Amino acid sequence: MVMGYYTCKHFTHKSINGEVVKNSIIYTWGKFREFLPYVFISVTIEYVYESLPLLADGIKPFLKNFYNMPFELSLLSDSIVNEPVHVVPLWFLSSVFLVFLWFCCVMQMKDKYMLWLISWTVPVLYYGYVGVIGGHTYPINLFRTFAGLMVGAFVYFASTKLSMNKIVSDKLIFLLTFIECSSFLLVIISVFRNWQYHRLNLIAFAIGNMLIFSGITATSKIKARWMTFLGKISMPLFILHWSVGTVINYYLWERAYTTKIIFYYVGTFATALLSYFVIEYLKNSNFKKICGK
Repeated sequence: MVMGYYTCKHFTHKSINGEVVKNSIIYTWGKFREFLPYVFISVTIEYVYESLPLLADGIKPFLKNFYNMPFELSLLSDSIVNEPVHVVPLWFLSSVFLVFLWFCCVMQMKDKYMLWLISWTVPVLYYGYVGVIGGHTYPINLFRTFAGLMVGAFVYFASTKLSMNKIVSDKLIFLLTFIECSSFLLVIISVFRNWQYHRLNLIAFAIGNMLIFSGITATSKIKARWMTFLGKISMPLFILHWSVGTVINYYLWERAYTTKIIFYYVGTFATALLSYFVIEYLKNSNFKKICGK
């Protein structure tokens, strides 16, 4: 949803020169190249540690287990049918990558009213028929991702419309802030308590994002460097957490569940931080020197 919001915002403010596909390719590459180093780390760790037990049967089974690794490294794993995926959470990133070019092309439509119409009818038709949780099978998973991106586009149009209103009443600002916080809190509690109100969660999350992006609530005025930093490492956390769990389970499989959980959360955060700083350092200093820049 959030990626759909920022993509719609980008192309709405960008002067379209007629090169729709070229613009889409440039923007897609700019988005996903930031994720590739973390994908490489996660996929490599996962394949190595899943394959290590196979060495007992010889080198051939060990190497055979790396068969699908190129697909996962190139974020094409969600297009594979009836093949095991090793880094399971990457299905979402892969699915977004597979449909993102098409989404970018749609976002460059000149008729913004038609784009607005598509942005809410596609999610309504998809989620109304399939639901929020269902749709993991190919190719429904790709439509699911496209619908999620479209929700983000709708949130952009709605939040932009809201931002045009000059709200000076403190009571109204307080009310909207209360609705925004309550929307996010409802989603958190619902997920934590495993309530089966998935469509309601989606609507509440969209409302919360719509209000915070509009800039008319009190929380949208809050600015903190630590929040920006958490946003930067959110994707490394998402990409790396599965592989960290695999390593911990490999070495601590006999330990108590609580011990493994503690190591898992601490290890995931530490791995994400270390990877982020190392990759940023290489991008900003040594890598440029190596490339002669």
